Amino acid sequence: PNYNLPKEARPEYEFPYQGKTYIGVGAPIFNGPQNVGEIVLARPLADVNNAWKNIIGLVGVGLAVGLAVALILATYVARRITQPLRVIGSAADKVARGDLDVNVIGKRSSDDELGQLAIRFQGMVDRLREVDELERNFLMRVTHELRTPLTAISGHVQAVTEGVVGPDELDESLEAVNEEVRRLDRLVGDLLDLTRLEAHQFRVVREEVGLEALLEQA
Repeated sequence: PNYNLPKEARPEYEFPYQGKTYIGVGAPIFNGPQNVGEIVLARPLADVNNAWKNIIGLVGVGLAVGLAVALILATYVARRITQPLRVIGSAADKVARGDLDVNVIGKRSSDDELGQLAIRFQGMVDRLREVDELERNFLMRVTHELRTPLTAISGHVQAVTEGVVGPDELDESLEAVNEEVRRLDRLVGDLLDLTRLEAHQFRVVREEVGLEALLEQA
């Protein structure tokens, strides 16, 4: 031992012993001010190297497990995010083909952005469904209104052709046909006005009209 070491010294040693190489650290022993010896703690150098190898192996295993868990979590999160988008995309394709029987909300929470998007998309589809129903009802009413005067005109013409209407009733029958033609003309004019209104080509003309005549036409 080195008897000239100060108290705070911690010398390191590497030495052979019984066929093995040891590595250690020492601490001086003092009896008052006198350095009387040194304590050395040592381990075989091979054990120290093996310990590092074990640590490196454990770190490698930990990294591999961490990467595997991160990959699984990333896949789960990606599917959780993209699944609602795929559902909305599929529903949009159906709506584009005219199929309005879609529902993209289901059991999804409305607290996140995708939930809000699904609610807005479903609201748009529901509104389109209502408009489609109104359009079908409107076409049914228009068809009925057009069929009524056409049926009346056809009946009068057939009666005149077959001689059912005599000469004395011919003027009355023609007047009825003329009235139905005027009715058809008003219906077609109303349809054209609706078309212009939808195309933003409607122009309002203000003029004085006779209320009694207007009521009679209605």
